[in-house]
Amino acid sequence: MFKTIADPADCEVRSVIQFLNSKKVKPAEIHRQLVEIYGGNVMTDGMVRKWVRQFNDGRTNVHDEARSGRPSVVNDGLVAKSSHNVKVPETPSLPPFITPVDLVDLSVELCGLKFKNPFGLASATPTTSSPMIRRAFEAGWGFALTKTFSLEKDIVTNVSPRIVRGTTSGHVYGPGQGSFLNIELISEKTLAYWLRSITELKKDFPDHIIIASIMCAFDEQDWTNLAKLAEEAGADALELNLSCPQGMGERGMGLACGQVCSAVQNQDLTVIDDYIMGLKALLYFQTLPHMEDWNGQSPPVIKQQKGKPIIDIEGIVHKKLPNFGAFLSQKQAIISELKAHQDLLSDSLVYKRAISEPQKSVPRVKDVIGKALDYVGSFSRLDTAQQMVALIDEDTCINCGKCYMACNDSGYQAITFDPVTHFPKVTDECTGCTLCASVCPIIDCIRMVARQTPYEPKRGLPPSTPIQQVKREPMPAQ
Repeated sequence: MFKTIADPADCEVRSVIQFLNSKKVKPAEIHRQLVEIYGGNVMTDGMVRKWVRQFNDGRTNVHDEARSGRPSVVNDGLVAKSSHNVKVPETPSLPPFITPVDLVDLSVELCGLKFKNPFGLASATPTTSSPMIRRAFEAGWGFALTKTFSLEKDIVTNVSPRIVRGTTSGHVYGPGQGSFLNIELISEKTLAYWLRSITELKKDFPDHIIIASIMCAFDEQDWTNLAKLAEEAGADALELNLSCPQGMGERGMGLACGQVCSAVQNQDLTVIDDYIMGLKALLYFQTLPHMEDWNGQSPPVIKQQKGKPIIDIEGIVHKKLPNFGAFLSQKQAIISELKAHQDLLSDSLVYKRAISEPQKSVPRVKDVIGKALDYVGSFSRLDTAQQMVALIDEDTCINCGKCYMACNDSGYQAITFDPVTHFPKVTDECTGCTLCASVCPIIDCIRMVARQTPYEPKRGLPPSTPIQQVKREPMPAQ
């Protein structure tokens, strides 16, 4: 039995490696002997092999080489982790930052069930199998509905192909689709598979809600039996699928029993991070005093182009300069001259964000449920006396002409377009339809502001015009 030597100097251990290596001892055996004498934390097998390679390449010095002043990527923490067989990632990374927004509680109770968050996957292709639901829970989704399953006697086989891009996608390809068209039926997997999956998922994710989506023919006993089996497997709730109009109705199932709305399909499980952080931020903002009247929309951004603040060119040369051709060259020359005589490190050029501490407790999800109901109503409740008009910011305008073309071809011909400067101008004909702001590629370049004059709709002809007169006289200009 050898006597163990504790806390040897690094140079001592390296000297032993150099000695044994010169005697042609294999690196694995060198490591075994080191552990036998110095203990298990002396040096990893990989580090022994590294020193063996250096000695074989001609190195003789067993001491640390002098530093060049450049910071080392190896630190005491990494050495300690390596010595204790803790896996160290190859790419260094900072620990995740925690802010008050991250601490917002998104849990909510509904029908006696407590959901970790209000985001879940509907019964559709993202929940086709147990592993997919497992990945969704690991990603952060709060609940999931299984793909609809049935009794063994009603099991289906899908046709192929069966899913295509929706008609609203246009020329957009890839994962960012607006919708899908499909003739996919319910799950092809057996009842036994789904019952076992529900049991295993509830065991591994006890805090997540699993809703079993089931479908039967128009038979009360079938529905009763399948519901009891799903409940016994551990499902927190049931979805009685009375939808699925394609194919299942012909079997006397789904649509044949009733009809409810279909589920929306999600294409990417990882978007849950954005959903959760977005909702947490929205709830947190309710605690900030200066955002009490916030309507849920992002505040106007700082006037900028390509991330750089707008220079007041008009205040320098007393005229507006567009952003193309010779005008742009002149504008850039003025800006360059200005910056050449400007202290770019001045605090006056730095935008300071106001950091506000919450003055009250963060609301829960249950506190905002139904908030939007007051904004849902009939058209007759809208106030026609509140009229808006478009206002174009010439400083941020890129002179693309999209607003002019949209208004001229699809709107009310209320925008003129200067043939030289390409500056668009909104006229008194503007009806506030917002079409121009919808097609503008620059954020906040076109804003809708309250009309300062009474709105008088262009009726074409006065409402009291006799029909006989219309037939005799030419139509006036619109």
